[in-house]
Amino acid sequence: MPAIIRIEGVEELLKKLDPALLAPVVREGFQEIGALAQPEIKGRAPVWSGKLARSVKVDIDAWHVIPEFVKIGPTQHHTHLVELGVQPHFPPWRFGFGKDKGQKGAARLRQWVIEKWQPAVQPRKGRTAQQVLQGLTAEEQRDARVAALDRATFLLARAISRRGIRGRFFIQGAKQAVEPQIQGEVDRMVDHLEAEWDRIGGPVG
Repeated sequence: MPAIIRIEGVEELLKKLDPALLAPVVREGFQEIGALAQPEIKGRAPVWSGKLARSVKVDIDAWHVIPEFVKIGPTQHHTHLVELGVQPHFPPWRFGFGKDKGQKGAARLRQWVIEKWQPAVQPRKGRTAQQVLQGLTAEEQRDARVAALDRATFLLARAISRRGIRGRFFIQGAKQAVEPQIQGEVDRMVDHLEAEWDRIGGPVG
């Protein structure tokens, strides 16, 4: 869910200026807006693995001769969950059988646990986790690691069921932070267009 900056009144502008004059001004303005907002969003993105911050992209409208919007934000599938948060619910946390709808959700939750918590086998009776593993066969070691991941993932799922996930609103915050600068860039775009208007002496076409 990127921040979207949109230009209103493009049709009215087209009546006054040739698209060949208008398009470069608008596109350049959007590029500058993207350059302002992109680092602000990256800097505010929660730092877990860094994937969210690295995925922040600037996407300028390519469907219209005169670009009408620019989108700036992460492309990760979970962006909206981080930005807006999640209401309390018990998410899928363990793989089931067949083509269960929760399989992808469980895989993502488990991957998050692996990356952030790196769950380890529990120590036993004065023995460290490493000592416990040394006394097991390769298959038993694998099973022990899976059991540790299951336990950690279940605890996370249970916490989400009780408290949900608090929204970080980092995109909204970034947009508000650079809003004065964005308005300044929009004003420069208007000044540029007015200069083109004066140069050609009136409407074109």
